[in-house]
Amino acid sequence: MDTRESLRRRIALARSEDLALGMFFSRSLAGASDLFGVRVAEAAKAAMSPRKWEAYFKYPVVDLLRLNHAVAEAAEQRRGIPYAQAVEQLGSLLGLDVLEASFGKALRQLAAGDAHRVLAGSMSSARATTTFGERAYEKLGDTSARLVFRNELMGPSWVLGLYAKMLPLAAGAPRMRLTLEDHRAPGAEFSLRCDW
Repeated sequence: MDTRESLRRRIALARSEDLALGMFFSRSLAGASDLFGVRVAEAAKAAMSPRKWEAYFKYPVVDLLRLNHAVAEAAEQRRGIPYAQAVEQLGSLLGLDVLEASFGKALRQLAAGDAHRVLAGSMSSARATTTFGERAYEKLGDTSARLVFRNELMGPSWVLGLYAKMLPLAAGAPRMRLTLEDHRAPGAEFSLRCDW
């Protein structure tokens, strides 16, 4: 899972052309307040460039990484929530938002409850929402698959939170389990095994 050092290293790796949808920024900031309180959200806001994020425009991901770092530190210091768990909760918060966005609705309709189609389609959705990273889907069996992430700046905790919330609902597989595999420092390369 994530550590301060891993997230700091991914912040340093982020390039100006590495972008993510504005909905991730605005929802993360609002969610920081919902999950951890106003003071934690204020600490996060101070770590970011001041701006209003439009949901379907893309912005430098470095600000989102800084927000995650600031929230995780503040949540740990003020609320006693472990750093990696706070980052995972921020990712989880976005899972439902992704499903309600136009690309999430399209994914659910196209996949029609087929878990493998949802998992494969989620990789395309990820490519549509960011300009960084390489992602791949591997079918392992009738009820298992692996999602492979390379150069994934958001890191394993955030991605695990997002997918753990989103995939079981989208796939109609409420018992889906996600397991982090092949995690390498600084957390930009890892896999998620999905079993249902």
